[in-house]
Amino acid sequence: MGGRWRQLPGRVLGGRGEVWISGNIVSRCDADTGALPQRRCLLNPANRSLAGTALPYVRRGGPLPAAAVGQRFESSRWGGMDAGEGNVYPVQSVDGQVHLKGGNALRARLDAHPTPLEYGDVVPTEAAGGLWDAGYTSILHAAVPFYAETADGLPCPSVVAALQRCYLHAVALASEGVGPDGDVMLSIPLIGAGTCGFPERVAAAAAARALSGAALQDHLRLRLVADTEAKAELWLAELVTHG
Repeated sequence: MGGRWRQLPGRVLGGRGEVWISGNIVSRCDADTGALPQRRCLLNPANRSLAGTALPYVRRGGPLPAAAVGQRFESSRWGGMDAGEGNVYPVQSVDGQVHLKGGNALRARLDAHPTPLEYGDVVPTEAAGGLWDAGYTSILHAAVPFYAETADGLPCPSVVAALQRCYLHAVALASEGVGPDGDVMLSIPLIGAGTCGFPERVAAAAAARALSGAALQDHLRLRLVADTEAKAELWLAELVTHG
């Protein structure tokens, strides 16, 4: 995951949102050359166990292995599943990059939170380790659900609702305790469309509906970040449709 940052023209969500392209959201935006907002949050698509890089890999679309919090995960405990195609390694995911940069300092903060979380829950931590150097002051770790369909082949409504709650809780936490003169930027990847197996259009539509219905404070600026131009254009189209 790497590459420079580039902003698409125009604004969304009543002027409070911008759509960007970056191969690595867990890096400092090279376009940030002036004064930065006092609070700079990243929405991290995590899992219910907040396991991060404790997992050697995750099967795209799930499930996670059933294991107690704090136990060491080994590939041999994954029911004989071989690493390979269809698996996501920490370096390939936003959550993995967050844990790799946050290191032991981030792990200590997350260990203070009881797990498993409910899908849609969001846990805030300080931007520990190298995450501060990546431009963030706070990380919002969301328990993103795995994609599922109904018997008719449609997105499962409860799963989509849980995905949308991740956005709503993150927006509320990013603004929590900020006074009228505060300044907050929340960077958001297209959560669900990677490790959790959501089709990109379903994930983009869920994000657009959630954010367009969220109570966005005047001091909050959203930076919506896709890792490819195609995803950015899709997200922008859904935001225009639903926002």
